[in-house]
Amino acid sequence: MTRRKIKIGLVDADLLCNGTRHPNLALLKIAGYFRDNGYVRGYTDDANCYELITNESNFEELQKYNYFYVSCVFTFTIDNPPLVLTTLLNDKKLSKRVRMGGTGTYANLSEEEGFAEKREEDMLKLEKDAFLNTLKNKSGNYGIDMQIQMPDYHLYDDFISAMENVKASDVYYKDYKEYSIGFLTRGCFRRCPFCVNKLERKVMPYSKLSDFLDNEIDEKTGKLKRPYIYLWDDNFLASPNWESLLDELIATKRPFQFRQGLDERLIAQHKRGEDIARKLASANYHGDFIFAFDNWSDRKVIVKALKIWKYYCPKKETKFYLFCGFRQSMKDYKKFQLDVAEIFMRICVLMRYGCLPYIMRHEDYKKAPLSNIYVQIARWCNQPGFFRNLSFWQFCYKNQTFWEEHTLGREPSKLKTYEEFLEDYNNGYYDEIGISTPLKTVVDFLNQFKEHKDLFLSFFNMSFKQMIDSNLWYRDTEITLGGVKFTLNSEFWDNLIGNSVYEQALLKAFYTHKDVSLLEDERKSELLLAVLKKHKCSEILKIIKEGFEPAKIDKKDISQFSDFRDVYYTVPYVLQNCGLKDVDYSKMGYMLRAEKRKDVADKKYGENHMKTAAQLGLCRFEKCHGNANAFGSCFVKLSEADRRNILPKLCLYIPFIQNYFMAGATDKVRDEILSILSHTTQVRRRSNVNTIIHTIKESIDYEL
Repeated sequence: MTRRKIKIGLVDADLLCNGTRHPNLALLKIAGYFRDNGYVRGYTDDANCYELITNESNFEELQKYNYFYVSCVFTFTIDNPPLVLTTLLNDKKLSKRVRMGGTGTYANLSEEEGFAEKREEDMLKLEKDAFLNTLKNKSGNYGIDMQIQMPDYHLYDDFISAMENVKASDVYYKDYKEYSIGFLTRGCFRRCPFCVNKLERKVMPYSKLSDFLDNEIDEKTGKLKRPYIYLWDDNFLASPNWESLLDELIATKRPFQFRQGLDERLIAQHKRGEDIARKLASANYHGDFIFAFDNWSDRKVIVKALKIWKYYCPKKETKFYLFCGFRQSMKDYKKFQLDVAEIFMRICVLMRYGCLPYIMRHEDYKKAPLSNIYVQIARWCNQPGFFRNLSFWQFCYKNQTFWEEHTLGREPSKLKTYEEFLEDYNNGYYDEIGISTPLKTVVDFLNQFKEHKDLFLSFFNMSFKQMIDSNLWYRDTEITLGGVKFTLNSEFWDNLIGNSVYEQALLKAFYTHKDVSLLEDERKSELLLAVLKKHKCSEILKIIKEGFEPAKIDKKDISQFSDFRDVYYTVPYVLQNCGLKDVDYSKMGYMLRAEKRKDVADKKYGENHMKTAAQLGLCRFEKCHGNANAFGSCFVKLSEADRRNILPKLCLYIPFIQNYFMAGATDKVRDEILSILSHTTQVRRRSNVNTIIHTIKESIDYEL
């Protein structure tokens, strides 16, 4: 008589509630445990199997399973459970088969309500599970060991295949498909009252990287299926092993990211804070660096840390989680007012250091007297395109103009200041057309707290672009050349010209991209151009070679253009003289070409030439917009002969070109660099790369 096959249902409770865009790690590991014990993924009558339960599962189908393992991360899922979960928990027969855990089942409990007991029970629940203890882990012992269990990254495959036909964005399920996921450490010593780690006292080692690093190769492309790593560590930098673990991540050569953020305060408080900042900033980090600024009381240590961090990471996007809305109540207006004020005071600090906020609302925000203000602040902050370009007041009023235009069919109107709005409001303009929710929320808030109206208006009018002050983190650059350290301070600049050693140190600073001020400060740019004019490409290559570290090259880093003169002369000239700021691709393409082309053609032309000009150091380029810089403005003022002299030396400023020359400067090296592109794209860009290479080689031949 054949033994009845075991059927396992795995339930991502938050997924059923549409509350997540990443896979549940506990379920991935449980699935991996069953896989390792010979269970088949996907329902079958012929073998032991496990399967992800979705909202498509009906009551009859649920009867087939022997056990359900339910994981819930978010408390809102339990507060308003989806139908499948409700059925599993309430049906008398099915509920006996359910094993449920996760932070969502206890995170909001107080210590008096048994938080500590529930957390300990949850952390040990799987290891004590009677059925799981009938199977063996990879160490050969009975029972699942969550620390060492390799996830089954294919658990969600069928679900994703079905949903990708529904979701418009092809990157919506990127987290499910392209990442190895895990914890290297667990725990935190901060004991924040709103955190599930509020009773922890230290950071402990957890998994090894090899326990969750996936090496599966895509048969079609021959590349890794999961080329990225993301980590859920609670406070990675507080681990005594942070450096060795970070080195191990860097050694994989895979982009990685800490999804729960990093503790910025430790950069200021740790005795090796400078080393932490330097190593992190130079790592192959994936996406934005994310830290946390949860309490206004931490402002002094956050500012101290920012001065260090921004020095080492002046360009790559840095984002801070801003926690708010905790322990709000309908009656406590003073606490509510202070909470909102402290949000904006923290935003002010971040703006000055060129960092983005990301609002994290505790669900208590719903109990606040005017809870929608939190919603509108989050809508503003959590959409970087709006935050960078509009103040909070402008953002809320832009919602009004959008509503008037698209709902009422009115002509587009300009953004009004608060004073202009108030005048129209008092004249009855809005009695006729009404006020959109975002604008009404701000007006109601200002009317509620009239005694502090001017203060809040000053907060609401803060502008990201106007607030940034790079002087806050500026330091004199230090360069080591020939074993000697040089500081690019005022004495250095005053004695630069004619001092060959200083001139070589300046070239080292330029070609290692160590000092942004060389391109932004007019005096420094003029002196740099004078030094570049004097030195040969062959001399510069020797300077680059000392201590050279190859740059990580991405597809976007390979130059593309149609007219090289437009790159090195027309783009910086136009940006200097057009009178515009933040010139976008289309505008640049239009200004570069004598004849008007299709908008899409202008846009692509502008993009390609502006990006390559920025690679030469001749303009500032960020977020799809270009601006003049001092270096480009000084360069276009030179004579044609001087520009031609300096141009090949600017070509050596491009990182992939440095890689090319340091690796032997052969056609084979060039083709290896281009190999990151598709075949057709290689063909298109090879001539551009050859133009840059030949510009340098012709100069070297002339020198000889």
